[in-house]
Amino acid sequence: MSESNVFPDQPRNTTVSISPSDAIVESNLVMLTCSSDANPPVHTYTWYKNGTGAVSLGQNYTITNISSEDSGQYYCKAGNEVGERISTETHLNVKYKPRNTSIFISPSGDIVEGSSVALTCHSDASPPVHTYTWYKNGTGAVSLGQNYTITNISSEFSGQYYCRAENEIGDNNSTVMFLNVKYPPKSPTVSISPSGEIVEGSSVTLTCSSDANPPVHTFTWYKKNGAEVTFKVKNKTDYTAVGVTVAVVSVFWAVIIVLVIVTMRKRNPTPTKDLRSGESRRPTQESVYENIVFYKRN
Repeated sequence: MSESNVFPDQPRNTTVSISPSDAIVESNLVMLTCSSDANPPVHTYTWYKNGTGAVSLGQNYTITNISSEDSGQYYCKAGNEVGERISTETHLNVKYKPRNTSIFISPSGDIVEGSSVALTCHSDASPPVHTYTWYKNGTGAVSLGQNYTITNISSEFSGQYYCRAENEIGDNNSTVMFLNVKYPPKSPTVSISPSGEIVEGSSVTLTCSSDANPPVHTFTWYKKNGAEVTFKVKNKTDYTAVGVTVAVVSVFWAVIIVLVIVTMRKRNPTPTKDLRSGESRRPTQESVYENIVFYKRN
């Protein structure tokens, strides 16, 4: 007969075992068992976590639907009428798939075309995340790694981005984040309405179009004669000219053609008859230009 069965003694060889003994995954059931050799037998088992107050009583401590909050250092205390003994600490490590996955952008202010931008994916996971994957606009992967850096960024990089974090338990996607790349106006163009022939006295609308982000807030119109600015209109996409004059290009050329026809007729006038001699004769070129006066319409 062993000595422990003859003489009363406090608990000894107090230990903790965990079931299941392999990986403990979030939402599973876990049982902790306290064992101790004592004479008389242990009559009280008390469980402690992280050195704080008691969390449970009884030889077995069962945690149903375990979560990451249950991770920590556990030990038990066995007591009989002679005394008590505590076990060594046992670490309970609850594994879980990535969660709270989010994206951070640097710099945090406006993203301007030509600058560099870094997107970083963060996620809480146990064990830690081993793979980060980046997606844009719901299509295939565009990059791998926790950081996605874009140098000399252009407007083509604007879009909806999200990252996926993975570990051996599972994966989790971040919420979608919009990357808005700003850039100055590009390739401004002017269109004319109506698009056909412009008749003097009609109304004409010129429309300025340009790609920009943020949208253009100021349009300035110029009418030029060489380098001279003769008018400008700000903050209007459209410029409407009412009562168009011969300064409009198509009408201007029509007036030039009429002047040329009139000039040709002057240069080749109808012969006249000399009353004294009875002979026909053409006026000389000098006599034509002596009687012509040119006017410039204002």
